[in-house]
Amino acid sequence: MGWTLALSPLVPWWAIAALAAVGLALVAWSLVRKRRGAAFRAVAILLVLAALADPRFQTEAGASPSTPAGA
Repeated sequence: MGWTLALSPLVPWWAIAALAAVGLALVAWSLVRKRRGAAFRAVAILLVLAALADPRFQTEAGASPSTPAGA
């Protein structure tokens, strides 16, 4: 039995990429202007982008034995 990470985004990937570009520009501008809280803005943007990607862990069920091990 294994685990996989499946993504089923709530918006198209191009929209997530566009939002990531805008977020990166805002964080870069905050760093250049030496504004307080740039790291918090970066974390918040990453969390929003991760939520839009809608990650889910899925289990891969293996074949179950048809007979008991002791039989």
